[in-house]
Amino acid sequence: MDATETVDLAYASYETTASTNSSNKPPLVILHGLLGSKNNWNSMSKAIHRTIGRKVISIDARNHGDSSHSSHHSYMADVMNLLKKLELSKVSVLGHSMGGRTAMVLALLCPDLVSSLIVVDISPVKTSPQIYSMVNLFDAMSAVSIRSGIAMSKARN
Repeated sequence: MDATETVDLAYASYETTASTNSSNKPPLVILHGLLGSKNNWNSMSKAIHRTIGRKVISIDARNHGDSSHSSHHSYMADVMNLLKKLELSKVSVLGHSMGGRTAMVLALLCPDLVSSLIVVDISPVKTSPQIYSMVNLFDAMSAVSIRSGIAMSKARN
């Protein structure tokens, strides 16, 4: 697969057919963090939609959740491709951690597309040197063996 080739992204959409005062506002697109998924945002997406009446779209990034997998990591192109497929010409974006970085790049490269931006738990400046210790954590997580038949809640403990 070419590094610029996009993959199909899974998403969940929270919307209503009833007209509300906020229905003419751009939808809120939520981009999750590293090792996360759109499912981490289910209850929050529902609450946001219920509270402000705005359509909320929570997206699984490439190699996360229900989205397609690839050895390349070009999140930005995937998000732009999905927004185009959904025929969205203006969105508000909430990005958490890794999704925050994607959201910042989207806002910088496509200012006409992004009406507002919320970035959570990440900075636009240089990454901390501690990020390199993450490799050891990933290796440790990969080495964990969970017995079959055990509930994930118990396995986490």
